Amino acid sequence: MYFKRSTNIDILGQSSEQELSPDRQFCAAIVDFPTPKRKRIEEHYTPKAKKLKLQLQRSSRNLQNKRAQISKLKQRLRFSKKYSSIENILNLQKFASNSSKVLTKMQFKTKRRAWTTDEKKFALTFYYKSPAAYRFLRSQKVILPGITTIKRWIGTSKFKPEIISGARAAVTENDLRIWFADLEAYLNEENATDILNNPDRIFNADETEVQLCPKTGKVLGPKQCKNFYDIAVGQEKESTTVLANFSASGKITPPCIVYPYKRIPRDVVASIPNYFTIIGRSDTGWMVGPTFFEYVANSFHKWLLENNIELRILFLLDGHTSHINPELADFCREKRILIYCLLASATHIIQPCDVEVFRSLKCS
Repeated sequence: MYFKRSTNIDILGQSSEQELSPDRQFCAAIVDFPTPKRKRIEEHYTPKAKKLKLQLQRSSRNLQNKRAQISKLKQRLRFSKKYSSIENILNLQKFASNSSKVLTKMQFKTKRRAWTTDEKKFALTFYYKSPAAYRFLRSQKVILPGITTIKRWIGTSKFKPEIISGARAAVTENDLRIWFADLEAYLNEENATDILNNPDRIFNADETEVQLCPKTGKVLGPKQCKNFYDIAVGQEKESTTVLANFSASGKITPPCIVYPYKRIPRDVVASIPNYFTIIGRSDTGWMVGPTFFEYVANSFHKWLLENNIELRILFLLDGHTSHINPELADFCREKRILIYCLLASATHIIQPCDVEVFRSLKCS
């Protein structure tokens, strides 16, 4: 169908009076054709196409739901990440000993993580006790440091071991926790838990042996000489017992020296400083019950009153027989001094005098 072009409009460069060719008339008709209104054309699908379209819509909705669930799971994972670590899971479990916990933790070790101090101690102890058992467990795919690693640790370690008895070596962490729990229960029974809040009211006393002829250090000498000697002033292995007493806040009470004399010579008494208020004596030079009682009654209790220390106080002692006797117990009960013995065979771990003071003195 062709439309008649208006004569007053020039199309495609032709004058309005000339006749147009069929092609130009077709182009002119397209230009003059009115724009139709857009109407929504109804889509006609086959039954198979409709079924596929429904499946696509359903899959799209499922995909959106899955994405929402994944987002929620990621949020929960970030929130609970700190509660899902191996360390926290192991802390929630109950182990028979600390060694069993360390061995279990070692089974989750990755290549990037270095061995911890506890793991090194466990591996070295285990290898020292039984190298054959250590190799057997490694052959059974139990994760343990390699034999070469153990030998490298042994070769590069520079430790000075402390010689202890079998009873001291058998003390476990659980034994220490039980002792601290018993101490807290004892203070609750005595209504004296406020002592733990004041370090000035917690004391620990113990004796140590001081060598009168200590070992000398290194000396310079010619290479030709193989042996060097230092002449001792007195007996080579002579020693003296010193009783020291400290508070948890760091205050020092007057110490006590025990001499192996029946009668202490005057020159020895004159050479002792004034802050040594008590000079003890015994047949062997070691601490005995009467000497310790004299120290507590005439020196320690007097010092507490002079320094305005609030009574009652907690007095921690080891279970030596010189520290435990009926006269001392009655005196301390009367003077509001609570005596509590440290865990047997564990003073090398929890006694402040041994761990901090005497060790620093003897290693210097």
